[in-house]
Amino acid sequence: HLSARLVFEFSQEDTFQLSADTRATLRRLVELGCRFSMDNVKMMGLDVNRLRDLHLSFVKFNVDSVLKELDAPGGRY
Repeated sequence: HLSARLVFEFSQEDTFQLSADTRATLRRLVELGCRFSMDNVKMMGLDVNRLRDLHLSFVKFNVDSVLKELDAPGGRY
């Protein structure tokens, strides 16, 4: 099935601004086998449960943002 090979990509900003109708449509696409990716991630403190609720299969971090977080005093990692 082609749907299993489809990955729709949304920016982090757009992902967190999805309307209820859009989220319902995405759930239907997941049922068909489509997957979703969140790109342009700038905020490191992500709620894993929220990502799961949005049916995100992939989260794409900007390496510079991750390295800055690692090097920051009191950083999370």
